[in-house]
Amino acid sequence: MTRSKRLMNTKRQTVRRKPTYLSVSLNVNTNTKGGQVLAVGENGMTQLGLKSSIDQRKNPQPVLIPEPILQIAAGPLHTVCLTNQNNIYTFGCNDEHALGRQDDNND
Repeated sequence: MTRSKRLMNTKRQTVRRKPTYLSVSLNVNTNTKGGQVLAVGENGMTQLGLKSSIDQRKNPQPVLIPEPILQIAAGPLHTVCLTNQNNIYTFGCNDEHALGRQDDNND
């Protein structure tokens, strides 16, 4: 049996909560239909938006942003979120002000 036939014969599983946005790098952020952000992956520079000393998250964790998120962009060391009120939230490595802020804090 060829690989394509095996793939066609596999059972499909239904995902109950489909993300409306998915941005992948070393970290993964998913924006659920309700505008909530879930993050999983590397967090060494707080690029997941989780203020935590844990450098890696293996299970999705909610990111606390006070407004529903419309779009997400993520790189290896940062994440940028656009809210439904056209506000931008950034987190991660802020070397050379990559997050668009003057401070050097990585949060």
